[in-house]
Amino acid sequence: MAGWGDKWLAGEAGPPVLYRHHACGEIGGVDLRCAHCGLPMHAGDVDLLPGPGAVV
Repeated sequence: MAGWGDKWLAGEAGPPVLYRHHACGEIGGVDLRCAHCGLPMHAGDVDLLPGPGAVV
């Protein structure tokens, strides 16, 4: 659902939340695997960070 919202509802600034993978430190998309290193991502493997479209 987050992937759909990021694709269709995020403003020009980008998505409101970014997903950083603990194992490699890179920002990944909403997927079951890290888009950077390819390792599986589970809830405990990521940090949620404010994205460029977050309202502060």
